Amino acid sequence: LKNRDPLCITATATPDNLIPSLAFVPGRTLLGAVAAWLIAEGGRETASLLTSGKLSVSDALPLPQAHAPSKLEEVEVLPAPLSLQSEKSKGAAGALPWWAQPIAPAKRTTEKLKRPQDDLFVCRESANATWTTFCPARRVRLRNGRPDPRQTDASLFAIEQIVEETHFLAELQGSVEDLKKLTDKLAP
Repeated sequence: LKNRDPLCITATATPDNLIPSLAFVPGRTLLGAVAAWLIAEGGRETASLLTSGKLSVSDALPLPQAHAPSKLEEVEVLPAPLSLQSEKSKGAAGALPWWAQPIAPAKRTTEKLKRPQDDLFVCRESANATWTTFCPARRVRLRNGRPDPRQTDASLFAIEQIVEETHFLAELQGSVEDLKKLTDKLAP
């Protein structure tokens, strides 16, 4: 899959001034989006394969930006295991906010360790290749608006988004004939 526009899948039900985004597309969200598209295109029977549970959809995990999506048969992408720990980050001083600071590569040491970031993934091209770590590209965009029309001043808030043109890998599981029906309807 590839998102054509920036994508924000909110990571919290009660956002503050920063609306955080997950770094992946949850399987239930992807299933609902595909089912809604099929229903809108007149494929209600095919959508029922997804909504009835005959076909399952995994989370759509991001692929590294340098990865060519032509060879997907052997690619594996996983959230980083908890055993992959890194050095605790130091505080950043300066005029720029934390989200505008340059991202330094994680240092792996044996002391003062912390758990991996929520958006850290591991990927390998094939079973014989080595695992590499990566974080999908995300950016923070400032917005303003008036949730209440009687409000005189606009509220300033920020939205974290997965950048456009990010490739994702998802798996669909089910019987061969059900998968064939789905792929035939999704072909256009």
